[in-house]
Amino acid sequence: MKFNLSTITIQQIQIFFAVVESNGFANAGIDLHLTQSAISKSISKMENDLDIQLFIRSTRELHLTEAGELLYKEWKLQIEKMNATYHHAYAIQGNQNHSLRIGLLNTVHPNKYFYPILERLKENSPDIQVFSDSGYITDLEQKLENWLYDAIIIPDVERNYVETRNWKWKYAARDKAYALMSADHPLADRDILTFEDILDYDQVTVKIGQKKDHFLFDLRERFSAYGVEPRVTFTYDDIYKLRYLLMQPNNAILFIDNFFDYSSASKTIKKIPVKGQYKGLICVWNSGNRNLYLDAFLRVLPLDNTKKDG
Repeated sequence: MKFNLSTITIQQIQIFFAVVESNGFANAGIDLHLTQSAISKSISKMENDLDIQLFIRSTRELHLTEAGELLYKEWKLQIEKMNATYHHAYAIQGNQNHSLRIGLLNTVHPNKYFYPILERLKENSPDIQVFSDSGYITDLEQKLENWLYDAIIIPDVERNYVETRNWKWKYAARDKAYALMSADHPLADRDILTFEDILDYDQVTVKIGQKKDHFLFDLRERFSAYGVEPRVTFTYDDIYKLRYLLMQPNNAILFIDNFFDYSSASKTIKKIPVKGQYKGLICVWNSGNRNLYLDAFLRVLPLDNTKKDG
């Protein structure tokens, strides 16, 4: 009897899931940082090896076949069980290794928040080793999902997305919120702003991959307190590009936390605190991934600089 699964890899299955969940090859490629051609070839090879048609393709739409839908539903459950089992095994090993793996956002300097947290952890639990590296938000979240990190630290605008994944989160760092604007903006000469000051000005947000615009969600939440809808004139698709967004003269404002690194454009950007508004970074972990060392890390959070505005 031929064992048709012998050539199927976990990566192929993950690509299959991504095509289903993002509704297309192109969107899956964006989410997984692969070309559309690579996605298409992976699915074609998988269908050929399984001798099962997974999708019904047309010029405009893509649908699962009945067989494909069965495999998606059943395999999704099995992969989740495999992840949970891996986590359990890693937790057992982790209790012996005394180590943590933390993913950090690459648009934030660690010395602004992470190194002070490590100092506090070292004082309380000197035996714990912390290994960290940095990446884009989508990369960090993907690695967290695959249990490659014990926790990641990302902007708090992602909290709603985090909750849809049934992940847990806690503030890692909080501080006053700021309005970033070009040096020739009408408000650029102010030392401090109120939220009412920025209501009538254009806003800038960022959309990360194919996810909903959580920057916009956060902005709408704040504007709703004043009965106003934010007027967004531009949305970036890459958080890294945000540090350059106001280098050209315009009247748009980016409402941002105090940890975002815009130093490469600091001569053309003014950063002004907004009275009574706070933002920060959240530490996110898988709901099943709690061990003594992660608990020790969470206990020293957050780094909180939310002092009252003057």
